[in-house]
Amino acid sequence: MPSARGVVAAAFALALLAPSASRADVADYVGKPIASVRLVIEGRDTTDPALLQVVETRAGTPLSMAQVRESVAHLFSLGRFEDVRVDAALEAGAVALRYDLSPIHPVARIELAGNVH
Repeated sequence: MPSARGVVAAAFALALLAPSASRADVADYVGKPIASVRLVIEGRDTTDPALLQVVETRAGTPLSMAQVRESVAHLFSLGRFEDVRVDAALEAGAVALRYDLSPIHPVARIELAGNVH
């Protein structure tokens, strides 16, 4: 389970303008309609129903930071991700959201080579 600080930090990563790569204020996005919601794991889009089910931001609804924070918290609570970042871009006056999910890669085996004293 993530710390509250991690959830808030991930939720406020929201605010990247893709076309100009300049920073925007979160307030520039809040309340605008959501055009799309993408979940990306290691560079690949996923449509895993278990993940989509816990994301509270939906296309067609106004963007709410509370829903973004809840979505990040739900994704962390699955115990599958060590990091969740949220980016946004404005597309024709609507918000395109992207949740970048970094999976936890458990260590299954460690091998030591060489002289061990």
